[in-house]
Parts: sequence; C-alpha cells; structure tokens
Amino acid sequence: MTKTEAIIAISDGYKLTHKHFTSEEWIRQFGLMYEFEDGCQCSHEEFWLYRDDDSWQKDWKIYQKTI
Repeated sequence: MTKTEAIIAISDGYKLTHKHFTSEEWIRQFGLMYEFEDGCQCSHEEFWLYRDDDSWQKDWKIYQKTI
C-alpha cells in the first residue's frame, strides 16, 4: 500500500510493516502517538520527518506475525 493508504490503515487500528522493517518490526497508532513493537513511541510528525524519500511512499502492508 502507499504511504497515504498506510496512514489511513494506522489510524484505523492496524499494525503495519514496511519492506525496510525486519520481519518482527511493526508500527501502530497508540493514542496520539505511533508505537513500535518495542514499546517506543514518537509523534506522527517525527516518524514521517525521517521517512520522506521515495522508498517510504509505497511497500507498506498489514503486519502479520509469523510463527
């Protein structure tokens, strides 16, 4: 999915992953913040500030834990 679709999916409560993430990394919305799999949080603005090149504009998908 695209970045725009990812932002909507995150706000709809989905955990998302990206091709640049490891197989166990994900991000979700937690209140007004984004939360990572390790419990760290940041604002939406901070998250996207460092992910502004073309490679972050696509290749988002819903996270599904692998067994």
